Amino acid sequence: PTYSVDGSTWSNGFAATWHFASEVAGSFVDSSPTPYHAVANGPVIDNLGKIGAAASFDGTDDFAKPTGYKGITGTNPRTMSAWIKTPKQNAAIMSWGNNAAGQKWIFRTQTDNGTNGALRVEVNGGYRVGNQNVANNSWRHVAAVFPDGATNINQMLFYVDGEISGGYSAVNAKEIDTLEDDDVLIG
Repeated sequence: PTYSVDGSTWSNGFAATWHFASEVAGSFVDSSPTPYHAVANGPVIDNLGKIGAAASFDGTDDFAKPTGYKGITGTNPRTMSAWIKTPKQNAAIMSWGNNAAGQKWIFRTQTDNGTNGALRVEVNGGYRVGNQNVANNSWRHVAAVFPDGATNINQMLFYVDGEISGGYSAVNAKEIDTLEDDDVLIG
């Protein structure tokens, strides 16, 4: 279908979309209408993705950085989703903002509170942790949704493999106000 190649699929409110299936001039192309191509720093493209090729990040110092993209800020609603395959129970998926109370935004797997290997979103001083280990070295589709009208990290929703997670294993409530500061980091 035309929408699969003309970009219109990603034009309905998507701030940025990266497929991580190939690099063009050292960057992962943003498929949304915005020009936030993510400069690759270390990830390798292999043919072992869930759907075709995928970028493989080493979990140590590989990342992709969409230069100039500061992420979604304030208390604006946001959804982050990714296909991940990792054995690492404490690894970043995506982050941005300022490292001050309520002003940063980190989506990751975690071992700090609650279920090891579960999804976690933290905002410096607050966090919410899912209740399912997704760091089991199998392909998992994960999403974190901060819904319209939410103001506190304890209102975060997690989805795993297309289904809403039935709860959480740890929470430390904190009002959020994500600050425009560092560029988004992926990986």
